[in-house]
Amino acid sequence: MTIWGPNPPTHDANVYSAEPAVAHNTDMLMPRRGTGPQRAFLQFDLSAVPGGATIVSATLKLQQVWYALSSNGPKLLECRNLLGTFTEAAVTWNNMPGLGALVSPSNFDDSSAIGTPRLWDVAALVTQYRGASMPLVVKFLSADEATADSIWGYASKEHATTGARPALTIEYAEGGGSSSPHREPLGPRRRLVNRGV
Repeated sequence: MTIWGPNPPTHDANVYSAEPAVAHNTDMLMPRRGTGPQRAFLQFDLSAVPGGATIVSATLKLQQVWYALSSNGPKLLECRNLLGTFTEAAVTWNNMPGLGALVSPSNFDDSSAIGTPRLWDVAALVTQYRGASMPLVVKFLSADEATADSIWGYASKEHATTGARPALTIEYAEGGGSSSPHREPLGPRRRLVNRGV
């Protein structure tokens, strides 16, 4: 078995319908800015994950770092696939990729939970993008996008606290039998390497 990560995204950015032509790439993810829908994009480089690997598990972590009161209560979040990649410095509401299928259940709200990591199971999406760049979006439920007004935010990859930044952890098997693994540090990755029997 091999454990890839936890690794940060190669790109992350926010887009706002209220500022449709402006790129926001150093903000916290999903802080409230003006009115109307907002979305947070993340992209991970999965080139080190073999295309034929069996994905055992894959978890996306975002950590809430800021919150202020909402006038109409917390709103649910969802994680979706993106129908195209994006460039952090250039993505805006006007040129953002289209939204794809729901990746993980919409069971996290934007209530006060500072310091709390939110975890999404993204194994199906990682299976689709093995060996390539994986883009995804975190957003409010479509029914809530126009009215959500909570003032809150998750850490971006530029956050001063490394442990609070977005992270993806993948466990995969490259085929063959299994035996007692041992751990080898590989820079930002950890590997569990099979010793033949």
